[in-house]
Amino acid sequence: MKLTAEDQAKLAQLIDQTCREQPAVKAPRALRSRVFAALERRAALPWWRKSFVNWPMPMRIVFLLAAIGVVPATLNMMMWFNNQLAVAQPVSRSLSWLQNASAFISFLQSLSDYVGATLLHRIPVSMLYGAALGMLILYGLLVGLSAAAYRPLYATR
Repeated sequence: MKLTAEDQAKLAQLIDQTCREQPAVKAPRALRSRVFAALERRAALPWWRKSFVNWPMPMRIVFLLAAIGVVPATLNMMMWFNNQLAVAQPVSRSLSWLQNASAFISFLQSLSDYVGATLLHRIPVSMLYGAALGMLILYGLLVGLSAAAYRPLYATR
């Protein structure tokens, strides 16, 4: 049976009115006290014990910058220990992979700089905008197909 828009609106009003007329159901006293106690405990936690989303914005920024800076700082520190402190030969051999990793990272960085600069100068701007628009359209298509597939697969279960 197919409902018209007017019938759907009437049905929605009827359902809304029926739901509002229902008496409020109270939770058992023991459950209520446990829930409120858990909420108070969670609210009393300091900011660093809460999830990252609840941290103050300056602390989030500092944490992200520190996390980003840890990798190169660790590589530089290990190479400094390897070069400056005249580490024994076995330890020096075991840390030689750091020099290779550092050289590989610098190679990748210079390669990406060169390729990026070359591509940005040779590809017309309209093509870059078109590619970005195409990616947005494909992303929207993915979201739409996911929403369309959700209904028959999961909503009926």
